Amino acid sequence: MRHVLITGGMGFIGTAIVKRFAATDRVTVADRLDFGTSPDVDALCANGSVELVKTDLAELSPLHRRVREGEFEAIIHLASLTHIPLCEEYPHIAYQSNVISALNLVSRIPGECRFVNFSTSSVYAPESRPHVEEASPLGACDFYGLTKKHVEDLAQYYAERNGLRILNIRPANAAGVGETNPKLLGTILQQVGSGAPALELGSLTPRRDFIHVDDIAWAIARLVDLWPIERGRVETVNVGTGHAPVSVEEVARKILALAGRSIEICSVASRRRRLERELLAVDVTKLRRLLPDYRPRRVDEWLPAVVRDPRLRVENRLEQELKERTPDA
Repeated sequence: MRHVLITGGMGFIGTAIVKRFAATDRVTVADRLDFGTSPDVDALCANGSVELVKTDLAELSPLHRRVREGEFEAIIHLASLTHIPLCEEYPHIAYQSNVISALNLVSRIPGECRFVNFSTSSVYAPESRPHVEEASPLGACDFYGLTKKHVEDLAQYYAERNGLRILNIRPANAAGVGETNPKLLGTILQQVGSGAPALELGSLTPRRDFIHVDDIAWAIARLVDLWPIERGRVETVNVGTGHAPVSVEEVARKILALAGRSIEICSVASRRRRLERELLAVDVTKLRRLLPDYRPRRVDEWLPAVVRDPRLRVENRLEQELKERTPDA
């Protein structure tokens, strides 16, 4: 039985990946618990299927010695600060959380470890078509994307230097039950659940590729088993659906219809981003070549269950602590 370390395993995508790997592998979760604990992962910890290590990966700890000594056959690195407004407001915290945490791991993994780095499709420069791994230009538009691109560069450096084999994942917009950040779906569901008289959003025209977290977890588990990577290389793979992207307004209307609400959808200036991508979607040709049986669901297949029972976990302890201790400057 493999021993798999999953960082950020108490988070949104992390929960789905922990559940997938815990069915077949021994799993250790490392998490700072910014959003508390995931009920699903809590249950796995309670029955002994999963070990939880509460830690800040930006600070060296005994866990890093376990990594260096080769205890883990695979590491799925998800832990990071992903909420873009928080990254912009506290860039030093975002850098520690996203870059230093990854550096502390990738600089210590032995050559036989299967290391999966979760990056973001936000590292791509804006385009009017789905992004292709080796063909699309890179150019992050926000600090979050910049930190993730820096981690990709570090991964490449250590892969070449230490003969590592690293899988770099650029996911589309993750969605599903249990969101931990007030991104688009979470924002809509929060407002709908509160009985708001109108739905206040940013720009309504941008289109996104929404992929269910369980489909991401399925793909990651299969890729870790397959491990199509040569020594000294980083292999980047987009994980999206390949289905037609959906606009902000279209998603909002779908959720309102499912919730039985008939309210106005407003574009509010304070919610619009400084630089908005009209399209953010990824080409999945490589992923389908690697996994011919990959069958991600369409939005309409999973959205009713999410609207019915969203189980949002958007209370961020780190954000609260930062607001309390950081003076205006």
